[in-house]
Amino acid sequence: MATSGFAFSLRYVLIKRARAVFMANVDYLIPVSAVLVVGIFLGENIRPEEIFAIVIIITIEVLFQRFAPLSRRRQT
Repeated sequence: MATSGFAFSLRYVLIKRARAVFMANVDYLIPVSAVLVVGIFLGENIRPEEIFAIVIIITIEVLFQRFAPLSRRRQT
């Protein structure tokens, strides 16, 4: 239980340092990692819907990383 509390507290420190937008992007990649780990290491079948969802998530992340600096420049 103490470990979970530490991780939860560490998350707040990361949000303060890396900004909430970065942490939100990380949250989108957690399910992608879970599906890939289960498929590769545990031998589960990855359905076409899951592959489609992974492609969408990665595409959105790439687009966000590509165009995010433009929106940050406008704010300053």
